[in-house]
Amino acid sequence: MTETRYDAGRIALLAAAILLGTSIYTAASAVAEHAFGVPSPESFIVLLAQYGPMALIVFMVFVVLSKANATEDPRVRLVAQRCTWISIFLLTAVIVIFWLLHPPPRKEYVAEGVIRNLRDPEMITTNEEMYLHFHHIFKKDFEYVWRLITPEPFVGKLELMLQKTPTDREALIYAIPVSSDFYKGR
Repeated sequence: MTETRYDAGRIALLAAAILLGTSIYTAASAVAEHAFGVPSPESFIVLLAQYGPMALIVFMVFVVLSKANATEDPRVRLVAQRCTWISIFLLTAVIVIFWLLHPPPRKEYVAEGVIRNLRDPEMITTNEEMYLHFHHIFKKDFEYVWRLITPEPFVGKLELMLQKTPTDREALIYAIPVSSDFYKGR
């Protein structure tokens, strides 16, 4: 008869892996069964697609960590807690790196600039839907800070009209080119 030796560290690691896998499957099945009425991994994938990777972090913190803390053997509990926290931090790092490399699409695009060297009573007007903010500099000197906010990137020319006085019938028309490079800095 041969004697088999079991290493306590390997047993604890195996137990932690089994506990982690079992708790993930149990919780995923319970959540899927509750949400969709069908206990299947496919329904958990639907939940994950709906709520994103933050659902995994919440799952790891509340379900897996509570299972790891409920283990009676102190050595197995310690290994299970360490594995759980390592996986939580790794998942968080993966999510942050993914968001930095693939930022979510913007819902609005902003192009902005400044029109300088204006003197009272000069005046800027435009037919574009943009914000013009009057900024007083000194005595009769002022400037306009402009901002164009659109749901799609605006590429084209903004037409601004400069009147020497508010009663002038003639205006100087300036066409400001806006290229797609304006949006790369944000």
